[in-house]
This record gives sequence, C-alpha cells and structure tokens, in this order.
Amino acid sequence: NVFELQNADGVILSYLVMSGAHDAVYADTGSDSDGLVISNCEIFGNARHGVYLESSNDGVELAGCKVYGNRQDGLYLNGTGARVIGGEYYGNASDGIFLSSSASNALVEGVKVYGNSQYGIYALGSGSVIRGSVVHSNDYSGIHGSSGVLIEGNRVYGHSGANDYGVFSYGRAVGNEVFGNYYGIYGSGEIVGNRVYANTFAGIQVTWNSEIKGNVVY
Repeated sequence: NVFELQNADGVILSYLVMSGAHDAVYADTGSDSDGLVISNCEIFGNARHGVYLESSNDGVELAGCKVYGNRQDGLYLNGTGARVIGGEYYGNASDGIFLSSSASNALVEGVKVYGNSQYGIYALGSGSVIRGSVVHSNDYSGIHGSSGVLIEGNRVYGHSGANDYGVFSYGRAVGNEVFGNYYGIYGSGEIVGNRVYANTFAGIQVTWNSEIKGNVVY
C-alpha cells in the first residue's frame, strides 16, 4: 500500500499521485483512523482498490480526486459519514464508488463516474445521499441505492446493455434526469419528479409497493 493508516486521525493527503500498490490508501478494521482527507489526488493502476477503508474509519472526505484504472473498485468505503465531493471515478475493473451497508450517512456529490466495469455508484448505507452527479456508460448500472438511500438530481445515461439500469433504487429517487439506458429507473420506494426518456425497455419499472408521482416519462 502507498499509505496504510493505524489510529491516525486527521491525516491530510493532498496533490499526490498514488499508483502501483495493492491499495493506494488502506485502513483495516479497528484502525479507527477518522477524519482522513484526500484532496486533488490522482489514484490509478493499483492491484486492488484505489482507496479501501474498513469499518471504524469514519468521516473520510475525498475532494476533487481522479481515481481510475484500478483492478477492483475506485473507492471501497465501510466507515460512516464519508463525503465524496467532486472528482472523476472511471475505468475501474469493478465499481467506481462502493459504499457498504456499514457506510451510513455518506454524501456523494458533484462527481463524474463513468466507464467502470460493474456499477458506477453502489450505495448500501442507510441515510446516504447521491446528489448532483453525472453517471454514465458503466457496464452494469449507473447508480444503485438500497432502502434508506436518496438518489437526487443526478444525470444518468448510457447503460444500454440488456437488463442494465440507469438508476436502481429501493429508497428514494427524486429529480433525476435518466435517459439512454435499458431500464431508466427500476426498483421500489419513492420515485418522484424525475425526467425519464429514451430508455430501451422501460422508463420506470417497479417491483414492490411504491409512490410514483410527478415524473415525466417518454
């Protein structure tokens, strides 16, 4: 690893290039390294994840980074309260950004996520928000959100393979622009105020009890 954290709170990594490691930045379960800041870094070509933080490593912030070409996920985060603001996450061999079920209350905002080999953004942590981002041309799906995740105000397109989704949501999908996918929005929960168009198979398809209102679908 380029950086491995152990009981290291408040570390700032800024304007660095990190490449050729197992994980560029790693903190194990129980490391309890809170408040890590990674800003304006370029993270690429690592054998596993770009950034891999296990549970107990809370409050990480990534701002304005480029994370690409890693052999698994760009980001794999397990701690609570993560913030991923701006930057680009592309060409990773698994997901661009993965937030596990323990990564509650995360915010992903203003990012560009594209060309990843599985999901663009995969968020499982309750209370998390995926907002104001552009997510396109990933192999499986654009944004996947479990129950308790808000997907709001994103532009999601170019997931056009058979059974691919622009937005897969079991929480809340609100005010997104979703187009040029196989399914536009798929799932259940609250699907409100979205503009959904030019999707191949279905604009909106629901699988369970849902509230669907105020969408424009064509």
